Amino acid sequence: RTDYSERSAWKYLEPTIYGNVNETADMLKEAILRTGLSNTDFVALLGARRSIGNATFPFYGVFSSNPAVLDNTYFQNLLASDFELITAPSGSLQYKSVDNDIYATQTDISVKFDAELGAIVQRFATNNSDF
Repeated sequence: RTDYSERSAWKYLEPTIYGNVNETADMLKEAILRTGLSNTDFVALLGARRSIGNATFPFYGVFSSNPAVLDNTYFQNLLASDFELITAPSGSLQYKSVDNDIYATQTDISVKFDAELGAIVQRFATNNSDF
């Protein structure tokens, strides 16, 4: 914006959620609220990003068993997997499925176990057309 003269406003655009293990579901939902997205829109965008891409630094691995296809596999894997905390090659803490090579961040774990966000994950996992 060119009509705004206060130069410190950029600090409100800084990310507040990074996927670190100390972040809570409440922190995530507060960050979602600040973006102006609905919880459903956020979970859909998260699933889209996780479905078609690998992790970005400092995280490691893939989040979907079919990362070349935009579908609801990410949500199915998230619900079906039990995760354990590991140290990624970068030294960051993240989660890995105990059953396969699917990875997750704290953001993924939060959307899985939070009642409101988890209901959206469940809906997307069971109905690809909703996703």
